[in-house]
Amino acid sequence: EAATALTNLNVTATAAKLNYNDISTLGTSENSKTVTADANGDVSLSEELKAKSYNETYLQVFDSTGTTTLNCESANTFMHTLTVATQLAFTSPPTTGTGYTMSVEIIQDSSGSGYVLSWPTSVVWPGSSAPVLSTGANQIDVFVLTTRDGGTTWYGFTAGQALG
Repeated sequence: EAATALTNLNVTATAAKLNYNDISTLGTSENSKTVTADANGDVSLSEELKAKSYNETYLQVFDSTGTTTLNCESANTFMHTLTVATQLAFTSPPTTGTGYTMSVEIIQDSSGSGYVLSWPTSVVWPGSSAPVLSTGANQIDVFVLTTRDGGTTWYGFTAGQALG
């Protein structure tokens, strides 16, 4: 019997209460349900979210072929150490109407080879010019990029250069 099984698992809610939290179709919202997520695991809230602390997923990306892809579904904070001249590419940004911001940390190799980084043409920089990377050994440059139109346009900003 369901009640006995719940008791044996130390669950204090009744089967009816647990069923109340079920949603009929994945990816939909229903009145008075606890939390819902779409098929990608994305949770949508209709009101404010107030958190005591906030963390973002950090991802170190690798490339030795000349193209580095940053998947927006994977993280909001990326780090890449240059080992060759690299073209950045962005995939899976949220759809139009949803804001998304990421930080990108670019590190020159330990030899200070001065590798260059090419940004996608969708990135718009202040003054219409992409920043020139630092060229010293292990120097770190940090950039912030934001979009609200599904990645059609990214607004890019330099957060710091020649760090480290």
